[in-house]
Amino acid sequence: MHIVIADQLPASAVDLLASISGWTVDARSGRTPDVLGPDLQNADALIVRSATKVTSALLSQAPKLRVIARAGTGIDNVDLDAASARGILVMNAPGGNSVSVAEHALALMLSLARSVPVADSTMKKGVWDKKKLTGAELRGKTLGLVGLGRIGQEVAARARAFGMEIVAHDPFISEEVAKSLGIGLVDLETLCQTADYVSLHIPATTETRHLFGKARLAKCKKGIRIVNTARGELIDEAALADAIESGHVAGAALDVFEKEPPAEWRLAQKSVVAPAAGTVQDTFFVEGEWVPAGRPVASILPPGNVKARFYVPEAALATLKLGQAVQISCDGCAAPLRATLSYVSTQAEYAPPNLYSKESRAKLVFLAEARPDGASTLRPGQPVDVKLAK
Repeated sequence: MHIVIADQLPASAVDLLASISGWTVDARSGRTPDVLGPDLQNADALIVRSATKVTSALLSQAPKLRVIARAGTGIDNVDLDAASARGILVMNAPGGNSVSVAEHALALMLSLARSVPVADSTMKKGVWDKKKLTGAELRGKTLGLVGLGRIGQEVAARARAFGMEIVAHDPFISEEVAKSLGIGLVDLETLCQTADYVSLHIPATTETRHLFGKARLAKCKKGIRIVNTARGELIDEAALADAIESGHVAGAALDVFEKEPPAEWRLAQKSVVAPAAGTVQDTFFVEGEWVPAGRPVASILPPGNVKARFYVPEAALATLKLGQAVQISCDGCAAPLRATLSYVSTQAEYAPPNLYSKESRAKLVFLAEARPDGASTLRPGQPVDVKLAK
């Protein structure tokens, strides 16, 4: 199998793929479409992150392509219609970077509250002026989460440790789920009018483009601070820069931009900024499925820090508890691997249609994860099954 990696991946992931007998790997990031296209002529698999746009034109140059893997959560940089028309499997890593992004969002929030970048910059210029760098505590402040999926929930858990009050807006989350998390659901207008900090965790769609534009920013609480580690398209950057200049918005911390790198740097000069660093992590996953269904192929699996990810139908949730023992079976494993259930999502999602296509299978599933106990013999490319341990 020939694998083309078009965006930057950890060296351990590239090395592991290249170590598999019969697999060849072409790992070069930064290729333009006119260069990448010819390189896909003999490719069986394409791995991307955010930078590479997998368009219909690009796919037309990849006659042997069977799978596209997005090393991240969203798949908005892949033309799903064109891939489906060709029967190309599109995979992503839902939840794979949730903790990484959540930690980064809190780091940006703290940097914004405590003026860390300004303090660092002035000190390196030989200026000692701590009176101008009085920060603000997060304790007692209200955090408004726009999006309460996996990342939003991870941010909430960490923000609560700082003593923040948390509200959220997410039309796809039930009141029961939000209540179980200790979070109040509100409409977007109320969130904007009451929150001291807003953190965005939603996908970029036609409906969410420029969700925070001139009109909405004007309705926000004066002195609000905005954190965006989701998608740059969610914010009208010119409107946000104007709102910061006017003093209505106290500040912004941004990890994503509408165009990357930014074409116009006015907003970056007025904000805490980072170049899409929130997804950096050292954990990858084995993809699995709750028993009795067909088994997908394992994803990138570096040594150590391994988790098995699988989907659980709603009917099976009542049988699961964190810390519970499960078994992971795989082709070539001498015996089932014992593992410990480490996570079960509280949010239902649609099962990937090209992996879970049998009519008898539930369309709504819950994501779960388990850590193998001790050393793991799993390898990339191995199908896996997961079931309760006996």
